[in-house]
Amino acid sequence: MKLITILTRAMLSLVRSGVISHFALIILLVLPANAYAQGSTHAATLPIIDMHFHPDPAWDLTAFVSLFDEVGVTKAGNGARERGPDTDKVALDFALQNPDRIFVFGFGGIRGLINKEGEPAWTLESEAVRKALVSLEADLRAGKLKGIGELHPNTTLSQPKRGGYFPADSPLMQHICRLSSTYKVPLSAHMDATEQSVGEMERLLLSNRNCIWMWAHAGHFAQPPLLRRLLQTHPNLYLELSQRVGPSFYADRIDDDGELRRGWKELLEDFQDRVVIGTDRVKPSLNAYSRVIGLWRQVFSQLSPKAAAKIAHGNAERLLRLSPAN
Repeated sequence: MKLITILTRAMLSLVRSGVISHFALIILLVLPANAYAQGSTHAATLPIIDMHFHPDPAWDLTAFVSLFDEVGVTKAGNGARERGPDTDKVALDFALQNPDRIFVFGFGGIRGLINKEGEPAWTLESEAVRKALVSLEADLRAGKLKGIGELHPNTTLSQPKRGGYFPADSPLMQHICRLSSTYKVPLSAHMDATEQSVGEMERLLLSNRNCIWMWAHAGHFAQPPLLRRLLQTHPNLYLELSQRVGPSFYADRIDDDGELRRGWKELLEDFQDRVVIGTDRVKPSLNAYSRVIGLWRQVFSQLSPKAAAKIAHGNAERLLRLSPAN
């Protein structure tokens, strides 16, 4: 009876978020109890850590935390969307309202300086960039930040209207990788999976095996064969799969309405220690957020309980150095 109650609550949440219809809910609830696979039961109640949530004052934090409780998200965070020199302050001020649920990455505001100054920014000839790096390290040393990013070495395909490029192995990225390794924090990098950028990323990861590279959106369109090779070659590479489930304008989905596409289940099982998830909702929307979390729970139901738990929260806890969820 307790199992059925838990499942019913989980399914009702999916109905409210629009992931399944009321009709589908009725069908699920009239199935015999043994029709629920162990993976499905586990997936409905897994705690989730969202590794790609941009802290933004536009979110109604009270309503958002209430939604967290409803859909089972224990923590969420990354850097604030680029707002110039105040980017990190915006994120930190937002997180202070509920530090138990929101964590912050830093240095996301560097994107504006790179766009403005060009090559001098990523070659570290820019005094403004050097000052920003000093500030970043001070915040890391003080323990204010759980990571670095989101940085944008290549957005030419995924953000064509405002796309930009700089080398993923540039002096700037080498410096940031050293900070990642020194302070043992993940570096969130939005880098389209072009041949040139992937080559630069590989050179960078080879040059610093302690740099923790969290590849935002897993390159947007990188597929299992390429990702498998990269994960086998680079033990410091992690995939972050925001925008790869559900509708996306520019990313290739790993699913069809929650059903994993060919090759993805095997990849996620084989590299279950190297994958985290995120949402990356461009506009603050509780309904859209809830829907993405619902799709992730459908994905988790297709994985082994061990792999699902690691991808939902275990790997994020390890990267962020958090206490494991109960």
